[in-house]
Amino acid sequence: REAIAHICSEVQSPFLPLFIRCPNAVHATGINREAYLPNPSAGSPQHTAWLCFLGQLLGLALRQKETQLSLSLPSVVWRQLVDEPLRAEELRGFDDSCWRSLQKLRGI
Repeated sequence: REAIAHICSEVQSPFLPLFIRCPNAVHATGINREAYLPNPSAGSPQHTAWLCFLGQLLGLALRQKETQLSLSLPSVVWRQLVDEPLRAEELRGFDDSCWRSLQKLRGI
């Protein structure tokens, strides 16, 4: 369990390009300021291999119910992983400024 927790901590490290801080974290607004999003620039074969390994860890955690992955990901990421439909308000969970802008546009 300790090794898995360490791996989760490392993959969210700013020294690895797999994840980036969500806009709420960058701008210190809204909720989930500690959350990370998959880095859209992490597309190299090495990055893909790392993400596949992380996916294997996710599968391991699902099979071993006592194993929890300490990944700080907003609900929008988890919902996509389990193929649940996304809701508009989930944008607020990682990019509050964008969500507010969209609400203003809806009011026009």
